Amino acid sequence: MKRSLAGLSCAVPLLLGVALPAHAETSLKAAALFAIIDHVRHDVVVVNKKLTIDADTVAKNVGTKYAGAKGNEVAMTIKDGTPRTFVETGADYPNGIKESVFAVKNTKGAIIGAVIVSSDLISR
Repeated sequence: MKRSLAGLSCAVPLLLGVALPAHAETSLKAAALFAIIDHVRHDVVVVNKKLTIDADTVAKNVGTKYAGAKGNEVAMTIKDGTPRTFVETGADYPNGIKESVFAVKNTKGAIIGAVIVSSDLISR
């Protein structure tokens, strides 16, 4: 599965929470995130407040609107910060994949998006 680093410049520092020099943060944290994805074989999606996909295990989805949560769980988590679980079904996972969504906050505590992580393993 092709990986994409597109859009990780603001998401990765918040996801990994490791203090690094500013010039090193984006590339090292992005590489670390995808090393984790490759090792554990889980689906990871980062969306902004408008549900646009900023980073995804499935590279072709970057820049599109996330539509895998049929019960609107991702939008609700972005609104209230409450983590949720759901089953994503669609072209990428026609048999369904169990997902959890968590709010991503900036340094001031404002919700700026969400990260969606599968608890099911994905195939290569």
